[in-house]
Amino acid sequence: MSTNNTYFSRAALKASAVAEGTAFLVQDAAIADGAFFWSPGSFGAADEINVIASNHAPLSDGAWVRQGADTLSFDPPGSAPRRSLAPKIEEIEVSLADHGVSPGASPEENLARFKAAIAACPVGARLRLPPTAPLTVKLDTSGGASTMPVIDKRLHLVIDGDLEATHSLAGANASCLLVNEAEGTTVSGTGTLIGNGDIRDTNAGEEGEHPCLLRNSAANFTCTGVTFAKIPQIGLHLSGGNRAVVDGCKFTGGPVVYGDTAHFGIRAAGCSQLVITGNRFYPDANRGMQVQGILLSGCSESVISHNVATHPYEKLVYAYGDRNIAIGNTVVGNPGSVPGTNIAGSITAVIRFHGSDNRVSNNLTINCAGGAQMMDGKGAQVTDNCFLACGQGAISIYQANLSGTRVAGNH
Repeated sequence: MSTNNTYFSRAALKASAVAEGTAFLVQDAAIADGAFFWSPGSFGAADEINVIASNHAPLSDGAWVRQGADTLSFDPPGSAPRRSLAPKIEEIEVSLADHGVSPGASPEENLARFKAAIAACPVGARLRLPPTAPLTVKLDTSGGASTMPVIDKRLHLVIDGDLEATHSLAGANASCLLVNEAEGTTVSGTGTLIGNGDIRDTNAGEEGEHPCLLRNSAANFTCTGVTFAKIPQIGLHLSGGNRAVVDGCKFTGGPVVYGDTAHFGIRAAGCSQLVITGNRFYPDANRGMQVQGILLSGCSESVISHNVATHPYEKLVYAYGDRNIAIGNTVVGNPGSVPGTNIAGSITAVIRFHGSDNRVSNNLTINCAGGAQMMDGKGAQVTDNCFLACGQGAISIYQANLSGTRVAGNH
């Protein structure tokens, strides 16, 4: 491009006889400042914001095109029309295998190469771990979360292989396999995130001191399809960040006998408007199982729906917050006694809410201590559930203020 000119109004840019190079448009109150490239090609229309027509050249010859993350454009080969670069970037797939991440590399090499692959990805691209079965890719987790791969820009991470931790550390720098800090990131795939086999269920420590497999702290995060196995203490840790979606994931493994209460498939804190749907929580081949499937701490306006839990030690849903909903979930209690105890089915009611205006509807539980327990607050709604073969009480309401509370249509 041979020229660079500055214009102080859109009209001046349109009237310019220059139809090449770069134009800087500033100080026009009717349109945002920006840089525009003269882009040869055929444009069917100009919106006069991102594509500006010249008074001296027809749109069939070219136009001024705004340059930016969402408005960069390119000419495809052949006769295809010019289109935005943003969706093109999302078609880019970067393979972790091409960066040397593999079952044959050392855990230290895989850690460095995983980080390099993230750095090489443009915003919005797909980063994929291809299938590895029956082998696993081991990541060195001995340094804790601060040394692990951090997704710091919006990506779609596809886990179709198996990724395994080497260490499980609790404390201020608790270990995890992956960390996401970028809004809008998606993690999906048919693969598995695997702990090293160390299991911790001690109910002690601050929110960020529990080892996990995947930690997210950003809004609009999505996790679909992935399996979480040999869960160290938390499978998926939603540590802040609203509007996360967890859909169709599997959570397996945990203590082989009931001990303490702090072992979770999903643990969320300080979030709102979560959607946790269609997930499975079940024992592994050694009968290791989570104590709590889902813990919400200080979370509101979230929906927990159509999940299935088999043989949890305590609860599928353990939630602190207001205006949350558990709907259409299924829980099957332990056959006989909970491992390590003489208590039949489950230790507690399998859906428990603390707070106001929470709702439990259309859930099915079988052979559990109880179905629903509503604590604190007011306005509890427990309706149209089927709580079968309860060992203690099907429904318990512990609220000083029963205003708005409704219990109806349950069996």
